[in-house]
This record gives sequence, C-alpha cells and structure tokens, in this order.
Amino acid sequence: SGLYKNESGISVLGAYRGLKATDAWFVGGEIEEREILHPVYRKLVWVVLFTLGSLSLLAFAIAAFQRRINAPISLLIEQARQIEAGKYERLPDHDFFKTAPQELQRIREALDLMSRRLLADIEKLNRINIKLKEAEEMFRVVAENSMVGVYVIDENCDLVYLNPMVLEIIGCEPEDFVIGKSVLDFVYPEDRSLVCEQIRRRYEEGTVKNLSYELRLMHRDGHLLNIHVYSSMCMIEEKLLVIGTLIDITQQKVWEEAICESEKKNKAIIKAIPDALIRMDGSGIILEII
Repeated sequence: SGLYKNESGISVLGAYRGLKATDAWFVGGEIEEREILHPVYRKLVWVVLFTLGSLSLLAFAIAAFQRRINAPISLLIEQARQIEAGKYERLPDHDFFKTAPQELQRIREALDLMSRRLLADIEKLNRINIKLKEAEEMFRVVAENSMVGVYVIDENCDLVYLNPMVLEIIGCEPEDFVIGKSVLDFVYPEDRSLVCEQIRRRYEEGTVKNLSYELRLMHRDGHLLNIHVYSSMCMIEEKLLVIGTLIDITQQKVWEEAICESEKKNKAIIKAIPDALIRMDGSGIILEII
C-alpha cells in the first residue's frame, strides 16, 4: 500500500494483494487522498471556528476586565502619584467607576476625601502663613523703629537678633557682624555671672514672666553703660529663645546720683542751722519739726 498518483494524475491511496492461486492476478483498491482527509479538514474548520470564538470571548472578557478593574486601578494609582507629588485635585468622574468593584469605589472615595481634606488644610495653612508673615512684618517694623533696644539670644548666650537701637546703644554698626557673637562679649566682666544666671533661670524656670534686672555694658569706645533689662521666653522656628528689651539708664543714673548728692547737701545744711525748722501744710498742721 502507499500514496501515489494514478494515471489521471490524482493523488490516491492504493493497496494491492496477490492471489495465492495464481501469480498472474492481483486484487487491489484505490481511494482518493482528498476523500480520506475531508473529515479531518472539516474537523479542523470546526476547531478553528471554535478557537476563534473562544479568542473573541476571551478578548471581550479582557476588555471588560480592563474596563471594570484595570482602568480604575490605573486611575487610582495615577491619583496616588499626584498626591505624592503635591497635586491634590479630585479624580474626574468616569463611567467605569460605576461598574467597578465596591472595594475600588471605596478606595476612590477615600482618596477623594483625603484630597479634599489636604486642600482644606493647605488653604488653612496658607491663611496662617499670611497672618504669620503679617505678624512678622509688624514685629520687624515695630522692632526696627523701637525707641528701646530689642534683642534675642539663645541658651548659649549667642546673639540671634538685635534691632538698630541696641547697635546704637553699644556704638556698633550693622556691618560689624554682631549677630552670632556672645552677648557676654559686650557685658562688663563683673556682671557676666549675673547675665549667665539670669539666662539659666529663664531656661530652668520657663514659666517665670518678665524678669528684669540691671547690668553694665561696655560701649565700643570703652565707657560703661548702665542698662535696665526686661526679658521673657519665646518660641521661634521651634527653638526656645530669650527675647527682651534694653533701656539705657546711664543718664538717669547720673541724675539720680546728682539728686542724691543734692539731698545729702541740703540735709547737711539743714542740720547745720542752729534754729528749729517747722514744716506745716496749708491748714497749719505741723508735718515735721527739725
């Protein structure tokens, strides 16, 4: 048996067998190849059609999956990236979110709620920052134009801020780079321990309000200055600092000493007078007898 082409040129499957009774005769049969393969081809067509139908259903299922799951997830991831980048806009309303699973809808609602809250907090912080800038500008204007010295120092006694009046009191100019130096560099040596003790008290007894004391500073030209200090605590850029004012009372001290000397002189003169002195009010009541 075997495949071959017959005399008509058609591909056939032939099988032959010799007769045992004689060597001159053979019995044989032929069938065209296409007749054998026809059922196979028909089955192949059905298989191909079934495969194409399955692939179409699979493609439809994938498209439905992407619309219902994959697309919402992609948008949620994109919104999460925008939030991470500081963009807090809400997600646009897409129709496929209506058919998305409830879990994805809840995630979207949570992201939208977080975005709205963040936007509200940012707006609130912006208003606070505006007020802080206004307050800072107001403090700067008041401090820069104050008739008394305003200073800020840290716990190490280093100068953080000085207004122009302080520089005028100690005889320095802005270009002298006073900021960052220790306040003890300008304090009379005998009063430095007093200043250190007062600053220590400010940090150890932060609840104490408005400490006031007197000290002596050294002017740039070397003469001493009598200063009255008022100090308190404040929080600046999350750092606890000492803020206070300086009032130059040097001339006041001179006047007080002059008045004291004048009183001593008057008392000495009065005591030296041999006569009795009487001080009375307008009604004739005696107030004092010397």
